[in-house]
This record gives sequence, C-alpha cells and structure tokens, in this order.
Amino acid sequence: MEAEQLISPSPNRKRRWYQFSLRTLIIVVTVLAVACAYVGWQARIVRKRQDYLRAYAHDHAKNGTYLGLADGDLAQAPTGIRLWLGDKPQDVVWLDSKSGMDIESLAALFPEADITQWP
Repeated sequence: MEAEQLISPSPNRKRRWYQFSLRTLIIVVTVLAVACAYVGWQARIVRKRQDYLRAYAHDHAKNGTYLGLADGDLAQAPTGIRLWLGDKPQDVVWLDSKSGMDIESLAALFPEADITQWP
C-alpha cells in the first residue's frame, strides 16, 4: 500500500505551466529557424544593394547624355523588413561600365529602379 502511494501522483498536485511536449519544442524551433533564415536572406540582399551603391556612387550632376536601359516597377520597392534593415528604395541606379555587372543582374538587384548607363 505504501508503494502505491509513492508511485501514483497526488490528485491535488497541479501541473506546472512551463511543462511542454517535445513536439511543441520542435515546432517552435522550426518556426524560429525559418523566420531567422528569411531575415538573413533579406539582410544579404540589403548588403549587396548597399555594397553596389557604395562602390559605384558617382556625381551624376554633370551634363551629358545617358542611355536608359530598364524601367523599374515601383510596386517592387523594398519590404518592411528590408527597410528595417537599412535598405532604401532607389529611383534611378546607374550601371557603371567598370562594375562588371550586366543589366539583368542589376535589374534583379534593384527591381524598383530605372537602370541608366554611366559612360
């Protein structure tokens, strides 16, 4: 009789609120991993955009003729997460001949901008 009382839980004992199942832990960890991966992917895009703008920023106030290569879509402006990470929408991006980038990759990097050739 004494052994039965030791093994069976007391009916008055409450379950602690911080107990959870292994399934719940796996689901929470998976959701957090997916969210962190998405933010990391967006941060990589922001870093690429900022690196290009920092490396090939020119004073475009000079007079001259420039070749407009691609029109942007303003509906594809940076999302809220990318704005939070420091990205800014660009109206015009200048394709520098020294950059080594082609028009397709620059248009994919800046879908909202008008791409213009810099001599």
